[in-house]
Amino acid sequence: MTNGNTVYKSIKKKIREIEDRSAEFGAALAEAEERIESLGKQREDTYIELAKTYLPELDAQTLASTLSDLRQVVQDNFNDARQRRKAIDEQRKQNRTERRAAESRAQELTDALNETAGVLESRRTVMASQLRDSTEYQLGRSQLEREEARLKANVTRHAHLQSESDRKLPAYQDDRLFQYLVKRGYGTPEYNKRSVFAPLDRLLAASMQFHEQFSTYRGLQKGPALLERRIDESKQRVADLGELVKASEGKMATQTGVEEVLQKGRTLKTEYDRTIARETELDAQYGKLDEERADIDNTKGTHHRKALTELRTYLKGETIADLRRRARGTTATSADDDFVDALEAIEQDLNTAREHASQAKRERQDISSTLSGLKDVARRFETKDYEASNSEFDRGFDVDDLLTGYILGRYDTSHVNSHIDKAQEFERQASSYTPSSSPSYESSSSSSSSWGGFDSGSGFSGGGGFDSGSGF
Repeated sequence: MTNGNTVYKSIKKKIREIEDRSAEFGAALAEAEERIESLGKQREDTYIELAKTYLPELDAQTLASTLSDLRQVVQDNFNDARQRRKAIDEQRKQNRTERRAAESRAQELTDALNETAGVLESRRTVMASQLRDSTEYQLGRSQLEREEARLKANVTRHAHLQSESDRKLPAYQDDRLFQYLVKRGYGTPEYNKRSVFAPLDRLLAASMQFHEQFSTYRGLQKGPALLERRIDESKQRVADLGELVKASEGKMATQTGVEEVLQKGRTLKTEYDRTIARETELDAQYGKLDEERADIDNTKGTHHRKALTELRTYLKGETIADLRRRARGTTATSADDDFVDALEAIEQDLNTAREHASQAKRERQDISSTLSGLKDVARRFETKDYEASNSEFDRGFDVDDLLTGYILGRYDTSHVNSHIDKAQEFERQASSYTPSSSPSYESSSSSSSSWGGFDSGSGFSGGGGFDSGSGF
């Protein structure tokens, strides 16, 4: 079997690897964009020099000024986007630094919780042994169990008697002759045996076996209320005995150090929950930064598009085409040819840089989606306490192969989570003690993690017991 914490570390390692790859794509994109900016400036300067040298009739200074103005508009837009992109990248970097610190702390807390769970199980075993040897405690528990059994029996009897009363009592109430004798008090000390009607009453009572019927009638009429009073009294005795047993357990828990370990575990679990919540918060922030970064990469503002259109008109219109034709065929010197050659080389470099930028954007977008899915898997793993000390995975379970398949697109997160669930189980630990129905210091079971007793409100809160099978 493979320990759950080992599987958890493998998932976290894979997440860090993908985060590093995402950062590499971001750096490649930034490099390509800087290259595009530099080449664009070179191209503009080359066009301007070409215009100044060979087309004085186009007012080369006006063209140069216009191109510079248009370039500034584009450059301003580009600089704004680049500055925001740099700010986002810095925030993403800070986010990842804090996220990894939180992740590291969560792992430390995981190890501490697992260690504390082991100590608690050991001390509970000692506590159970001492309680088992305590005559006072065992007497109290026996009394509690007898009273609980009595209470349960009375509740069952009450339900049955109430049902019988509801079903049979109306027949007695509707029998006028029977009710006549009841109202006259026949068979009671209040009945007037010297009444002139007494002989007739005796004949009537004998004909209907009144004494037997009256006994049943009284039982149906008053029995449920009597049992209710007994049940209330029994509940109070159970509560009182439970408090005594609980007090004995509390005293023993303090003596054996169980309560001390529980308090330590609760403190660790509270910090662990806060740390996991902070990881989730940081992941959400990172996701929003990713969305904003993608928006900057993939959209253009209105002024940006207009400026690019104007530049394209100057750089690719008839005037520039004429410059190319003049340089190639109508001049005797090679200076203009050098400018055109430079323009062609710059254009080729620009196309290469654009392709690199586009590829980096695509790869980073793809890996961002993969990274988000891996983080969802890790959060679900944490929520189910699969990293706890008593969490185990089948010996043949290969989480690295499973995650690699997800990264390559062969599986989705549902497939990954399903296989994790099937391979995982919580180890059943030996029960320390099982004499009570209350969950005060119960042992772990096969269906829960060993951290359960460290949650708020758990442990020593429920009166008198040392159950197994309820979780820690």
